[in-house]
Amino acid sequence: VVVSLVAKSLIQGYRTEEGLSRLSLLRSIREYVTHRLTDPTSVVDGMQRPVTGAQARIKLDTRHRRYFIRLDGRTDIMSLVRAPLSANPGVAAHAADVQAAIDGATREGEYPLAARGWVMAWYRWLSLEGPFLLVAERCGRLGRQPGLDPHWRGWMHYLECLAWQSAGHSPSALEAAESGLLQMADGRNSILESLLRTARAAVLAQTGRYDGVLDEYRAGLTIQQASDEPVLAAVTLTQIGRALLELG
Repeated sequence: VVVSLVAKSLIQGYRTEEGLSRLSLLRSIREYVTHRLTDPTSVVDGMQRPVTGAQARIKLDTRHRRYFIRLDGRTDIMSLVRAPLSANPGVAAHAADVQAAIDGATREGEYPLAARGWVMAWYRWLSLEGPFLLVAERCGRLGRQPGLDPHWRGWMHYLECLAWQSAGHSPSALEAAESGLLQMADGRNSILESLLRTARAAVLAQTGRYDGVLDEYRAGLTIQQASDEPVLAAVTLTQIGRALLELG
């Protein structure tokens, strides 16, 4: 059946950067599926499992968000940080699906899954094209969820900081970075702490407030070097050089 749909161009195929085959439904097919799932007349299969109706929609929504947020599940968070915007066309093509998965995870209280989705989306495409205000507001809100552990709250405040900075709202970016650092009580000397410190330093330098900027950069650099993160350390060294030039 799938081969027939591909042959009729009703389903499009592509390969991920790991060489895995993926399929994407055309919008018309998606609309038909949505219509059938919202049909109040539930249809069951031979084992009395719902294939249309509300219960089927709940199960499909769960599978949808867990699939698309883990679309590149072989890639860990640090791989995204080291190589931002390295998405293959297949991943970028599913931006709407990933956003829907994030929204669904947030709505259903699956906050860690939603947080991972935001990190994935930010480093794959949002950091380049936004919408930055939306990202800042949504990540900041998620970062204040009591049901989210401090590690993920820290990541959400870090993304909030970057988004506010990209939108040109330096005071809000600084506040977000400081909120993220407050989550580091049990995660001192982590890569996330180094990212929050260098982000805070960048915002301060952007606003012309250079007191403590070099100390923040150096603190972040020390963590990155100790953690054997040469790519991140090189970025921080460049930022330090820029700050030294601006200080004269």
